[in-house]
Amino acid sequence: MTEPVMANIPVYIISGIARVIFRGLIASIFVVAGYYSYTWLLGKSKSFSIMQLIAGIIMMIITVLLFGINGCVDYHYLILKNYALYFPLAIIASLGVVLICKNIYSLRLIEFFGKNSLIIMATHVQCYILYVAIKLSELISGIMGQSSIALALFILSIMIIVFLIESIIILIINRFFPFVIGKRRK
Repeated sequence: MTEPVMANIPVYIISGIARVIFRGLIASIFVVAGYYSYTWLLGKSKSFSIMQLIAGIIMMIITVLLFGINGCVDYHYLILKNYALYFPLAIIASLGVVLICKNIYSLRLIEFFGKNSLIIMATHVQCYILYVAIKLSELISGIMGQSSIALALFILSIMIIVFLIESIIILIINRFFPFVIGKRRK
């Protein structure tokens, strides 16, 4: 009697492949939502709109308030908790960010990270940058206590540390290894 082919493949390899496929499928939902929201809502207006800016801020406030109900999610491991909350809130948050960014003045720092977002997405988990930022922020937050302001500062410090480390990585890759992200050497 022959063994099934899948019997010789370790479970972690199968689950890893399945996660990659499902992350791609979930990402395609956001790509489609982004395409249609742009063509229906944003494509018609190229100029500043106070209403769009206010709508974006309201969307972000709603998302921040309601994501706490869903709990901690991890897209890398596909821990999304309540799907009925996760998908609408993630799309609302994405649209809110787009509306805010579309209606504020151009900032060189935001443009820098936007143009190099592929590097950030590729390195912040795999190179343990997020882990280092969390550990450094835990040292900082240990001094501050357990208040809600301390939690907000903890999260803010993680973001700042990640972006500081990523800035160095971005500059190194753009200067010495631009081919890694499909750019030509200048």
